[in-house]
Amino acid sequence: MEAIGSIPEGSILSVLKKQGTTAADQWVQLRVCSVPITVPPPSSSSSLPLGSPTADPPAETENGVQVIASPPPVQPGQEGWLREADLLPLVALDVPPDRADCPPAAQPSPSP
Repeated sequence: MEAIGSIPEGSILSVLKKQGTTAADQWVQLRVCSVPITVPPPSSSSSLPLGSPTADPPAETENGVQVIASPPPVQPGQEGWLREADLLPLVALDVPPDRADCPPAAQPSPSP
């Protein structure tokens, strides 16, 4: 799965669809509604990679060690998939009313 971006702490997401046969294998399709105005640098405890189920992320090699580049923060309107078990420990249900609206899905850029 290719990561399309990291989800900063304080982001608001909308669940579009759930998929999976067992609770351990449950995936959710999410749309990014909003992200904090000031985005802190990604850390393992406060951000998750939002993925696109197309391919594995490209890896770079540095001195023979495989390094996976951290994706940039997601933007409102982007969509992707996350394993529900990875997402649930970080979920807060108290959404400020001024940030509750979710924009439509991001449209891909037209090819030249």
